[in-house]
Amino acid sequence: MTVYWDEGLMQDDHRSPEVLAEGDSWFSYWIPGNGNLINRFDHDIWKDQYTILCIASPGDEAIKMVDGNSRWVLQETLKAYRTIRMLLFSGGGNDIAGKNLLKLLQPDCSGATNYKACFRAGQPAQRIAEIEHAYRDLITIRDMCRPEAVIVTHNYDYPVLGRKLLWMAWLDPYMELAKVPRRFRRDIVAEFIDGLGNMLNGLKQAGFEFVKTSGALNGADWANELHPNLEGFKKVARRFRKTLLKYLP
Repeated sequence: MTVYWDEGLMQDDHRSPEVLAEGDSWFSYWIPGNGNLINRFDHDIWKDQYTILCIASPGDEAIKMVDGNSRWVLQETLKAYRTIRMLLFSGGGNDIAGKNLLKLLQPDCSGATNYKACFRAGQPAQRIAEIEHAYRDLITIRDMCRPEAVIVTHNYDYPVLGRKLLWMAWLDPYMELAKVPRRFRRDIVAEFIDGLGNMLNGLKQAGFEFVKTSGALNGADWANELHPNLEGFKKVARRFRKTLLKYLP
């Protein structure tokens, strides 16, 4: 079938989705020639067999996706289509990137003797706990609105710091503001990625699948600090293959 980014266009084509995708730019990356995970799932794994409705937005945070208007849209969309068998979710990366990263780091890390000394008191455990609460809310929303649908999610990967999209970067400039020594920066990011993965692995249950995507990519697979390039997205998608085909062969 195809991926729809507009529900109205999907309805005009008289189609109903088997897959609903909510998330951030890993599901909605817009650079031509690069694509995103949803494109890869559709073309590489499912071979265009299923209709996917994607309501993901670049920059969205897990905490915000299950709150306010975003929560309402997610709930109403799940309730509207009995055909939905899978809820793909990509969230947590933006909760710890950009300005959010500054809130987690000491204002001046120049004297730190190890990377853990760069975190504010209680971090990153507190932020991971807040993201976990969002995922538990997501499970509750699914249970109320479309209990037969399986949730499938992931934990990103370890990025190449300092690689920009045009003028934009989301990690290294903020560590520069916090005066984090360069030798600690990759460890700080890895702490978040691993913490997110461990938390999501702990949520695994019937109807909730976590795909560990960390470790799939090397330096050449990144387009910038937050996003893989085309080959990178293909590699990440392969990590999902077994799980996606288990529920939608």
